[in-house]
Amino acid sequence: MKNILRAEINRALNIKVVICILFVGCCIIFDSYNDFIMLAKSGTGYVHYFFWNSALGGMCRTYLIPIIAVIPYATSLAEDINDQMIMLAVTRSGNKKYCISKYLVGFITGGIVVAIGTAMLFLGLSLIFPVASEGYYDIDIGDSFHDWIARYDPAKYFILQTVFGFCRGAIWAGMAMLVSLYTSDIFVIIASPYCMMFAWIQMCRTIGITDKIRLDMILIGRQVIHNSADTIMIGLIGTISVLIITGILFIHKFLKEIRLGSFI
Repeated sequence: MKNILRAEINRALNIKVVICILFVGCCIIFDSYNDFIMLAKSGTGYVHYFFWNSALGGMCRTYLIPIIAVIPYATSLAEDINDQMIMLAVTRSGNKKYCISKYLVGFITGGIVVAIGTAMLFLGLSLIFPVASEGYYDIDIGDSFHDWIARYDPAKYFILQTVFGFCRGAIWAGMAMLVSLYTSDIFVIIASPYCMMFAWIQMCRTIGITDKIRLDMILIGRQVIHNSADTIMIGLIGTISVLIITGILFIHKFLKEIRLGSFI
C-alpha cells in the first residue's frame, strides 16, 4: 500500500498543481476584480471584503474553483483507462489497494490545491490590506460571513478559510473521481463539478432548502452556526461524511467494473 501511495503522490506532484494553486487565488480575486484595483490604488480595502464578496455571490469561486480542484489529479484514473494501463497497475498493486490509493490521493490533492491557493491569497492580501475594517463594532459572534473572528481573531479567520478551502477542494475532487468510473472523457470529468454544482443550486432553490443547512454555503464561509468554531466542526463533519460516502461508492463501483472486465 505504501509503494502505490508513494507512486500516486509522485504522480500528483506536477506542474498542474502549481498552476492550479495560482488560479485558485485569481478566481477569488476575480469575483471582486474592479474593487481590488480601486482599493489597491486607494489602500482602503481589507482582506475580509474579498472573501465576503466571493462568498456572497462570486461566480468564479462557486463554479470555477471546483473545476480547478479536479485538474491536477482527479482525471488520472481516466488517463490510465484511456492508455490501457489500468489492468497492469491493478495486477501489480491489487484491486483494493489501487482504487483506495487513487481515491485518497485524488481528494487530498484537490483539497491541498484549494487550501494552499486560498492561504496564499489571504497572506498576499494581508500585506496590502488589514484583515478586517476597524469600523466593525456592531457585530456578533454568530453573524454571517464570520465577521466577528475576521475583526477580533484574524489568525483563526485565516485558518477557517484555509480549512474550508481544503474541504471544498476535497469534496469536488472526490466526486470527480467517482464520475471517472462512468466516463473516461477527460473534459467531462473536469466539467463535472461545474454541472453538479449548478444542478445542486437549482435543486435547493426548487425544493426550498435554506442556505442555513447547506454544506456548500457553510464551506464557502457564508453561513455561521452558533459561532465560527462550531461552524468549522460542522463543516468538517459534513465533509468527512461526504468523502466517506463517495469513497464507498467509488470502491464499490471500481471493484464491480473489475469483476465485469470493463477495463480490458
